[in-house]
Amino acid sequence: MADINQVNFAYIKKWEGGLSKNPKDSASKHPVPDGSGYHTNMGVTWATWQFHFGKDVAGFYAMPFDKWKKVYLFYWNLVGGASISSQIIAEFLADWAWASGVNAPRQLQYYLYNTGYYKHTPDGVAGKQTVAALEAIIKSRGELVVYEELYNYRVKWLQKIPAFKDFGRGWMNRLEDFNRYAEEVLKVDGE
Repeated sequence: MADINQVNFAYIKKWEGGLSKNPKDSASKHPVPDGSGYHTNMGVTWATWQFHFGKDVAGFYAMPFDKWKKVYLFYWNLVGGASISSQIIAEFLADWAWASGVNAPRQLQYYLYNTGYYKHTPDGVAGKQTVAALEAIIKSRGELVVYEELYNYRVKWLQKIPAFKDFGRGWMNRLEDFNRYAEEVLKVDGE
């Protein structure tokens, strides 16, 4: 099974950088209440930080790794990461959730539904039925094929988001970087 302690955190931190206060980002609607305009630090929005840790402004700016990882764990669990047999697919889905929030499990379900492996109405909860369907398609089609299908599905999904015109280039650069990492992992695993 996938292991959160094996996640390529360096990749995430590389793309998340530090503090952000881009007014075009939807997270700008909920800035840190100190007048700075900052709303995101290392990929964690102020709203998400508050949900997990309350109104700890100093902690938000310090962003200690243990708390950052606790936020990541929320997204890892959102997609059922620890129940997925493929480390790279679990990381890919957790990265999707990290970058796109609660939409990721629902999009996973739509992918599975459209392939015939998920027979339920997508509800956005990656529970036992969703993970079982994902495991069935991995077993049937193989890890590499499923990863590539999910990658292509995510690309098409991102291109439909209205904010793609403002952030699409960065989103695609990040996604292509993950894809290079995934291809290397899958190549090594496939040997």
